[in-house]
This record gives sequence, structure tokens and C-alpha cells, in this order.
Amino acid sequence: MKRRVVVLLAVAAGALVFAAAAWALRFTDESYFPPVGVVGSPYSFTFGGAGGCGPALPYQFSVISDSLPPGLTLASSGQVGGTPTRAGSWSFWVNLSDQNPPSEDWCRPAEAQRQFTITINGSGGGSPALQIGAPDSPLGEVAVPLTIGLNATGGSAPYRWELKGGSLPTHVGFIGDQGDGSAAMIKGVPADSGRFRLVFTVTDVRGRSTEQTITLRVAEKLRLVAVRMPRLGHVGEPYRARAIVQGGFGANSWSIAKGTLPAGLKLDRSTGFISGKPARRGHYVFYLAAKDKLGASRSLKISIPIRP
Repeated sequence: MKRRVVVLLAVAAGALVFAAAAWALRFTDESYFPPVGVVGSPYSFTFGGAGGCGPALPYQFSVISDSLPPGLTLASSGQVGGTPTRAGSWSFWVNLSDQNPPSEDWCRPAEAQRQFTITINGSGGGSPALQIGAPDSPLGEVAVPLTIGLNATGGSAPYRWELKGGSLPTHVGFIGDQGDGSAAMIKGVPADSGRFRLVFTVTDVRGRSTEQTITLRVAEKLRLVAVRMPRLGHVGEPYRARAIVQGGFGANSWSIAKGTLPAGLKLDRSTGFISGKPARRGHYVFYLAAKDKLGASRSLKISIPIRP
């Protein structure tokens, strides 16, 4: 008799475990297979839930990490809808929860999370949408060689490029025929400074086209001016001097290109300040150089007499 009771208890415990597992909150199997969408075509799909407090009480869905394809949104009911605007694959995490706060006292809300992926194809069918890859705000400098790369992705090669709007700086050209046309470039040595708004188009072999606008900023030629340079220094007395940068895109680094500083003085390579207390008299001539973030470099001849 005792053995029979033990067996019955074991069976009952197993049934309870099975019941608990069966009622655990989870996504339905159908949720793992979102359909493939197409750019420009309406998209619809609904995530489903099982277990927990449902289906007696409604489930709630939300995106908790990463994002859906551009143009699509997830409603709290689990429905994904909208019109995709870009081709590609997007992976994101969705949170499934019981109704919270619940409308029934017996419900104890639970949550479950899963990662899903939705793929969007280009409007031409299997190929992704045609796009241009280019920097938004490239920089250039007068008299400094300039190269800016552009590329075409999606659609069907070969591609044809065109500068549709705006004008390039003098001595800078646009080359849009590199191999299958997937690569193009802006190249040259700018002679003009200013802001140049440029509109490029690319057309694939099927006649589909897209455009991209970029703004090229070209700075004046980098120059150094000795406007904060004392005429002379004295042995043992504090000395402080600095050259000023004009044009270019600021100075990232400073150096002594030729010659040496007076003994006792040092150069701050990040700011360009020369400071210290001269240790010996003499007449010192050297070249101070500055380099900006585009790599342009200019030097300035400086003469510092040190008196007793």
C-alpha cells in the first residue's frame, strides 16, 4: 500500500510540472516565420502568444532592442504593419507580456522575450533597393589634394552616374565610370573655398535611379601668422609666444620643422604655445610648423633674440 501511494504522488507531481510548463507564457510557433517584404509594398504580420493569462486576457507586445525595418511599426496587439522603405535584413527583440495591469485578479503577469528577423527585398523583386553610399559632409582645403569616394549598391549593375545639381570647385572633377560603375569619386586639388551642395544620381541597367545630396566644405589654404610673438626675451625671465592659424580646419599638431628653440623654452605640441625661461643669450632662428586634421602642413620662420 505504501508503494502505491508513493507512485500516485509521483504521477501527480509530474502532472503538475507538465501543467506548469504547458501554461508558461511563450510566442507561438508561427511567430518565428515573418514573411519577406518588398520595398514600397504594404506589409502585414502578427506575432502570437500562448500560455500565461491568455487567451482569456489580451497579450501585449513591444520592441525592446534594435529596430524594425524602416517604415514598419509594431502595435501592442502584436501586428506589424506599414510600407517598407529600405531593403535589407533587420533583427530585433520583442517583449511578450500578459495584460499588465491585468483586468482580472487571478492573473499574475509574466513576460517572455525573443529575437526575430524581418527581411525586405528591393522593389525589383529579389535585388535590394538601389542606394548611393557617400559621406554627408566631406571636407576639403584649397591646394590640398582631395579624393571622396561614392558607391552604388542594390539594383543591377552596370551603373551610370551623373552630377545632377550643383558645381564642383575649380580643378576638381567627378569620375563616375569605374569598372561596372559601382564606384565613383570626386577628385582634384581645389582652387576655390566655400560650401558646395552637390546632387548625384545613379541609374542601373534596368533604368531604376536614385539620388544623393552631399555638401562639400572647402576651407581656405592653411596659414600661420606670428601675431603673439614678443620681439625679444631675457635670460631667466618668463617668455610666452604663439603663432595663430588661419584657414584650414584648425591645427591638430605643432612641431619645430627646422632649427631649435632657445634653451629653457619648450613647445606645447597640441596648442602651439612656446613658453619657459630662456637659459642662455643669443639669436635663435627656427621654423614652427602646424598640421591640420586634413593633413595640410604649413611652417613659419621665427626669430627670437634673447638678451641678458
